[in-house]
Amino acid sequence: HGMGYHDDSFGYATLEGTSWHFLPKLKKQGEEDAWQHAPIGGELYPPIQTCIFSTPLTCKNADAQIKDGRDYDALGSIEGAHATWLINQAAFSKGYVGEDLTRARAASAALGYTLQATRTSATYHGAKATVVVDIKNTGSAPFYATWPLEVVLVDSKGTIVASQTLESPLPSVLPGQTGTVTARVTLPSEYRSNDSARGLTAAIRVVNPLPNGAPVAFANETMDKPLPGYLGLTTLSRGRAPKN
Repeated sequence: HGMGYHDDSFGYATLEGTSWHFLPKLKKQGEEDAWQHAPIGGELYPPIQTCIFSTPLTCKNADAQIKDGRDYDALGSIEGAHATWLINQAAFSKGYVGEDLTRARAASAALGYTLQATRTSATYHGAKATVVVDIKNTGSAPFYATWPLEVVLVDSKGTIVASQTLESPLPSVLPGQTGTVTARVTLPSEYRSNDSARGLTAAIRVVNPLPNGAPVAFANETMDKPLPGYLGLTTLSRGRAPKN
């Protein structure tokens, strides 16, 4: 049903090197690329939850079990499995401090997608404004949801004066890849002369259809500017739409 896969011993028996580990079993079934279209998740192996982020490892019998083929590698498993989500109850019931907390946060941040606008342009000509934005995924997995994108034009008072909703390319933008979004927005009549459109700012958001759902944040400093939940791109300039 496209639900993806669950590794119940994540970070302990996930990586290559032992035939019954999670990734070798996926490969044996021809599912090594499943992460490209369905999420991978699981539970950080409970006996190592409190110790996996310590350096050196404080997990009981870790040296012997590593020699026996176990991983003891949370971050490497996240990257290798392209994991999107994990259960880690000890992070909340007991918690981490110091460098363990820093490493746990880094592992958490490595999960799933990281979307960043890397190049933008916004031009107007006649009755149309054209907004182009390149969105790069610098994370470990795609953004799987087929939620639409909305491109808006905002005036100096923070009011949306025009918008266009687009089909999203994000599910197909794999880690390290870039997708391009192009919107051609019809300008209101009062912005079609005297270069009045020059004062408008283009912004974009992922439309979350869930009631009271949290906004999808882009990894850019202009997130939530000029409006909460939107990524501010650039102000409009006069000119024809770019060819590429």
